[in-house]
Amino acid sequence: MPSHPSHPHLSSSPSISNAPLSSLLPPGSWDSHIHILSPFSFPPSPSATYTPEPALLPSAQLNASRLSLPNLVLVQPSTYGSDNTCLIHHLRLLNASRKNSARGVVVIDPTHPSSSSSNDDGGAAVTDSMLQSWHEAGVRGVRVNLKSVGKRPPPSTLHEILAAHAERLNSAGLRGWVVQVFMDMADVGGLRGFVEEYIGDGTRGAEGGLKLVLDHLGGPERVCKRLGDMPGWTELKGLMEKRGVFVKISAPYRVRSAEGGEGVARVEELEGLVRGLMEVRGGEGVVFASDWPHTRHEGVDVEPWVRAVAEWAGDERGREKVFRENAERVWDVGCG
Repeated sequence: MPSHPSHPHLSSSPSISNAPLSSLLPPGSWDSHIHILSPFSFPPSPSATYTPEPALLPSAQLNASRLSLPNLVLVQPSTYGSDNTCLIHHLRLLNASRKNSARGVVVIDPTHPSSSSSNDDGGAAVTDSMLQSWHEAGVRGVRVNLKSVGKRPPPSTLHEILAAHAERLNSAGLRGWVVQVFMDMADVGGLRGFVEEYIGDGTRGAEGGLKLVLDHLGGPERVCKRLGDMPGWTELKGLMEKRGVFVKISAPYRVRSAEGGEGVARVEELEGLVRGLMEVRGGEGVVFASDWPHTRHEGVDVEPWVRAVAEWAGDERGREKVFRENAERVWDVGCG
């Protein structure tokens, strides 16, 4: 098995259990955010801002086994733009080998006419029939990635962007899907109108309505010693009171330390934030994700992060929610 060097700042506290992860996490746990990057078989978009290292399916499966997270959500990386060919290909492979073991989150151009005659798996031309075929393959969401590309649109523009995605899904009859957003926590107050207008009650299937999932701890730029000092925290907590809003417990290395400078937050610095997220709705508003292969942070070992989150979840019931039960509801597992 390949070695997994620890990130110099991704260190755990001595109190975190050293028990096997298989005994800490519930059977059937989900990793709600990984990327497959196969640049030789599926070339990146010409507009990609960086060239990714290969992150192939066998390596993803090894990582899943090592972390005891057997079920995977494949998320479209920014390097592929709106060409979802790579994701759909690997999603079908996973679900062919073990049904309902994987879900997918794609990127689309929501303004493209649904009458387009395109009939392949990639590019911006997305017909209703294509979306339906992706649903059958296991896709359950669309992603809007703002933070990775440095975008911070004003609230009115943000609403327009997300509303266009929601309308596209609703028009295709995909009312149980997820709108997944990576954005700055400081700006989440701009989501309130969208949540009120489009987000449902978070139950499985179309009857539950659309869900909103916020990537990577809600997107804070820097952790603060007091949660109330984090820009956007109060607004985020308020949004999460709605049962259709969820936050991914993922990517701690994308948050700066409270100690200032450019340093990455240590695991223990994030305890207050993670516990705060878990407290909302009794722990029913979060899902765990590894963010493998940790793009632009390659080589990080997230096992200390997995252990810390398992500990902060409190007990077996808390871990069931964070690692399995909430994910099954978000990704409509058991709904075909």
